[in-house]
Amino acid sequence: MADIVVVTRFQQAGSNAFSSYIDYVDRSNATRKNNVEKFNMFGKYMEYMDDEAKTVVNEEQKIEKISSLFTTGKDSLFIEEKKDIKEAFRVGQKNGSPMWQTVISFKNEYLQEVGIYDGENNTLNEKELMQAARLSINNMLKNENMENSVWTGAIHYNTDNIHIHIAITQTNPTREKKEFVEYEKDSDGKVKTRVNESGEIEKIPKLDRNGNIKTYETYIGRFKNKSHMIMKSSLKKELEKNSEAYISLNKMLREIIADKNEQDLLENEVFKDMMKNLYGALKQETLKEKPLPLKYWNYNQNSIPHLKPKIDEISDFFIKTYHNAEFKELMVKLENEAKKQEKIYGGKSDYVKNKLHDKSDGLYTRLGNAILKELRRYEKDRISQITDMKEAMKCFEKLKDGNVNPEYNPAKGIELLDDVAKRGNTFAQNKLGSIYLKGEFVERDVEKASEYFRASARNGNSYGVEMVQKIEDGKRKFRKSRGIGICNRDVNRMINQLKKNMNKEYINYVNKSKAAELQQEIEHRGSYEAEL
Repeated sequence: MADIVVVTRFQQAGSNAFSSYIDYVDRSNATRKNNVEKFNMFGKYMEYMDDEAKTVVNEEQKIEKISSLFTTGKDSLFIEEKKDIKEAFRVGQKNGSPMWQTVISFKNEYLQEVGIYDGENNTLNEKELMQAARLSINNMLKNENMENSVWTGAIHYNTDNIHIHIAITQTNPTREKKEFVEYEKDSDGKVKTRVNESGEIEKIPKLDRNGNIKTYETYIGRFKNKSHMIMKSSLKKELEKNSEAYISLNKMLREIIADKNEQDLLENEVFKDMMKNLYGALKQETLKEKPLPLKYWNYNQNSIPHLKPKIDEISDFFIKTYHNAEFKELMVKLENEAKKQEKIYGGKSDYVKNKLHDKSDGLYTRLGNAILKELRRYEKDRISQITDMKEAMKCFEKLKDGNVNPEYNPAKGIELLDDVAKRGNTFAQNKLGSIYLKGEFVERDVEKASEYFRASARNGNSYGVEMVQKIEDGKRKFRKSRGIGICNRDVNRMINQLKKNMNKEYINYVNKSKAAELQQEIEHRGSYEAEL
């Protein structure tokens, strides 16, 4: 397949496809994404492509993402602007203008070569692609003497080929009119054919009452092949002229993001408090009437825009802590590139702002999502720990509701506790410390108990600290008395205190688990996905 493939089909003013697109214009991105076929944005454009080009898009593939609508002067449209565009298409239809549907398909490897697509992270510099497309569309229309046209575009993502769908019309048609033969059609709207005397297949024309071939006059729809060539040439020129700068900048951005992905900030003493503060704020969101499923812990999620300053604060601190020099160099390069664009295109460039804050591939967006991804992992692990803890505790109950508990299995309970303890869970660490200190279900082992309590203490658990101190005090008494050891009274006091604290802590875990179970149920059911 070629790096860039361009095809155009057209719909006459009276077609259903034209009317459908008018309805399509002011829909939300989600609605447009889910109704691509319904609104005829794909249509049958594949029929206009040669055999090689038909590999561009498999029409059965799911569209993973769709950009906002953009126009000759806007990268995205407000509601009122969408209404204006919709009205322009309606006027064009009323005045008899065709609607042209142009599709530009790119080989993703090519977009990666010119530095505006990152295949590894599936991120695209939409702003640069929109700008290149904008210039090429206008050049194509200029060659068709259609500078007065109104058009909208949208970038569609899929696995193999990013492509742009463009819809074009004229409020005041300037195309030449031509007389066309009207043909018979079957119930599916396909033109009927027959074999003539020469053995050739020909279309069957419609006849009037007098047996004459019926014709109609309308605007010429087909674009010149040269117009498509101009579009492709213009696209390549725009995309490739800054490829070296884009590749260099993207490399710097990727290195910062990759470094974050390799670091767990929750384990970093410098970042731990900031991360836990953000985690607490996210959990407050999940405790609302309609909990926010984990998959929506996303930087651009509409439900948490007020948390962006907290996320950006962590990103800022991460950059200053680990990449201060590189970031300063990056800013110099971004500002230089912005100045170049201002000279080429005129006006004030948003290049720096886009590279840092673009919703698709801006540095702060990608860093923010990396931070939230870590918190999602943390929350999933926390829920998993609660589930495992509840299962472990059942294993230590001999009786349940006055009957023998079939789940009674202390060995399995200790195994589950140990797994959770290795993940830093202080409740499990303290519980195991208690089991080994008391010799419950296992042979008594004070040293092993000490190891679990020390692990708990290292994780900041005050009870773990207290138990380490009590055991050390007991050892000192043993050494002082030359072998009397920890007396039973001291052991019993420690065990009773431990049970008291364990019961209190376990009740807290049970209460938390109820919220966790609710969250899991919601995520599994997807009850609020449509609303969010």
